[in-house]
Amino acid sequence: MGVPVVPVEVESYGTLQYLLVEGTLDGGMLSAYDFVCADEVLPLHVAATPIVSGSLSYHAYVVVMADQPVRRIRGLADLEGAPIGYVSDRSASGWAYPAAMLLDAGMDPTRGARFLGGHHEVVSAVEEGSVLAGAVYSGVFEGAPLSVVAKSAPIPYDAWVLRGDLPVEAAMALGEALASIDTRTGQGRELLEPLHGINGFVVVDDGHYDGVRQVRATLAAAGL
Repeated sequence: MGVPVVPVEVESYGTLQYLLVEGTLDGGMLSAYDFVCADEVLPLHVAATPIVSGSLSYHAYVVVMADQPVRRIRGLADLEGAPIGYVSDRSASGWAYPAAMLLDAGMDPTRGARFLGGHHEVVSAVEEGSVLAGAVYSGVFEGAPLSVVAKSAPIPYDAWVLRGDLPVEAAMALGEALASIDTRTGQGRELLEPLHGINGFVVVDDGHYDGVRQVRATLAAAGL
C-alpha cells in the first residue's frame, strides 16, 4: 500500500497491548492469549500468524518428575491441592490452558498456584521439588527428566494485528506481505534466521483464535 513502516521494539506483549490500546502503535505481534484479551478492549484486525517448525500451533503440558519419590501422579486429579508452578497469568500455555483443564476436571487452579515468571523457571522448580507439577509449553522441557500428566488442545501461534480503527485493507496488505516471506528462498531464510524456527507466515482471520476465546471464557466464568 506504499505506507512506510517504522519498527518499534517493546519489552513485552503486555507493553505492546497497552501501546495499541493507547494508540501509540498501529500494529504488532501479540501472543494468542494477549490478542484475545486486547481484542476485548480494542477491536483488532488479524493479518497473519507464523508457521513455526512447520506448524501453526503448539500445546501446553502439565509435567511432573518422571521418577516421583513421594506419590504416583497419573492424572490431573492426583494434583488436587498440590503446589503447581505456572509462568504468569497472561501465558496461554503457562497458565490459561492448564487452568482451564483443571477447571474442566472440577479442580481449583488457584489452589497451590505459584507464578514463577518463565517456562524454564517452572521446569527448574519441578526438578528441584519446590512444586509438584508445572505448566509449560511444548518443547521447553526436552531432555529434562519429566513426565506429561496432561496435554492441552492446540494453541495458535502469535497474531500479527493492526488496530481495528485502521482500514481492513491495511491488514490484508500486511498479511499478504508477511505471507510472501518464507524459508524457501534465500532472502526469506536470511530474514527469518533470527526468529528461531519461524518458517514463514500465513494469512488467517479472527476465527483462527476462537479456541483461545473459549479458554478465556472458561476462566472468566470461574472469576479468573
